Amino acid sequence: MLAGQAARFVVSAITFMLLARWLGKEPFGLLAMAELVTSVVLAVGGFGFGVAVVQRPTLDGAALNRLFRINLLLSVALWGGVTLGGAALALFFGRPVLVPLVATLGLGVLIDNAATLHAGLTQRRMRFAALARIEVGSVVLGCGAGLSAAAAGAGVWALAAQQGVVLTARSVGLVRAAGPWPGRGAGVAAADDPAYRALLAYGGGHTLARVVKELSGRLDQLVIGRLAGAASLGAYRNAHQWAWLPLQQGLSPLTTVATAGACRRHAAGDAVAYRRYMRRAAEAAATVTVPAVVFMMVAAGPVVALVLGPDWAEAEPLLRILSVGLLAVIPTMLLKPVMYAEGRMRPVVQVNLMSAAWSVAGVAGGAAWGVPGIAWGVSLSRYAAAAVTLPWGRRGSAVTVADLVAPLCTPLMLSGVAGGAAWALTPAATRLMGSTFAVVPLAAVFGGLYAGLTLSLPGPRGRVLAGLSLLRRR
Repeated sequence: MLAGQAARFVVSAITFMLLARWLGKEPFGLLAMAELVTSVVLAVGGFGFGVAVVQRPTLDGAALNRLFRINLLLSVALWGGVTLGGAALALFFGRPVLVPLVATLGLGVLIDNAATLHAGLTQRRMRFAALARIEVGSVVLGCGAGLSAAAAGAGVWALAAQQGVVLTARSVGLVRAAGPWPGRGAGVAAADDPAYRALLAYGGGHTLARVVKELSGRLDQLVIGRLAGAASLGAYRNAHQWAWLPLQQGLSPLTTVATAGACRRHAAGDAVAYRRYMRRAAEAAATVTVPAVVFMMVAAGPVVALVLGPDWAEAEPLLRILSVGLLAVIPTMLLKPVMYAEGRMRPVVQVNLMSAAWSVAGVAGGAAWGVPGIAWGVSLSRYAAAAVTLPWGRRGSAVTVADLVAPLCTPLMLSGVAGGAAWALTPAATRLMGSTFAVVPLAAVFGGLYAGLTLSLPGPRGRVLAGLSLLRRR
């Protein structure tokens, strides 16, 4: 799984660097506008049924067959809603191109939704190596499509082609990798079947939580697009995307594994083993993601110069500001496997509502200071939200707030030492390598110092080994 994540990152990063230079900020801003609708539909898509398949102790084939049919019908209906949403966005932003763009992106979402149950089955069966291969293969195909279209002068449609091919290839791969369908020959459950109703109820709670999260998480981009235009929104979107990169590449795959593992341990009824497992997952996540987030803060200028190019200087302060708030996101992301494993969907929705309220407050409070002010509002709101949601979300659980937060302390301290050294060397690295490649020696110094400190201390070294063990599970 680690090798798959690394390969996926390398391919995506190279493609992103080329597209940023070839297309400029405007197409990325238009894509961000379209994603205001499609991202919400992706959150609704699948309706939480895939997560329900992972979480349920046993699966009823007939109930699964009915769920598959319902998922297809609702997905088609959602695509119609996406098309209407594109028309509304076109009016709001004054960009007619958003109508066909959103409709096209929606087709990819529809195809992705069709494989949501297969994704759940693949994860439930712990086939993480297959998932990694699917992710890498779909990204390679999508990046090839995007680069080909961009070279042909397709503009924003190159980005749409990239997303559509990724989602389609991923769906095909999941259907093949899921293995035998549990509902084969089992018929279709009735609408009042208890097994079907249990899956439906769990999936509904998960979907509501994701919709709330997406709506609040995109408010900043909605306001920036309206007030500052597509080019500024493109800079903000890409800064936001790269700020989140450590969590997407390091934390997201680990939480995928942790969710499946936590479900099994909680179902076994051993509270001590369950808590120990989540503490171990938090330690591994912090060891990997905290230094990456700190490096984004320290080296924001060289990172932007390398991955986006000289025309994207507007994104440098935004990347640094947005990275500040992500340290608070790490424990809150690890809270989700706990609530999913315990089947507590109401707290998931409540936690997302609390986070949404703070996000709205942050955007509203920072809007008077323009795009940087909104970025600061978003970052600071994450700490306020974490202070409320962590104790609320773990109520009644064997896992404590300390189990999720305390593992950040040592990696943060070691990252601070490494970050200070990299910060001090930034002027010299820029003179030596130029602004575009200054990030290379800075990354070497930061990574070497952090790795040396981590591996020389028994506690951090044990967390690295624990993380490798988690990610290698099948």
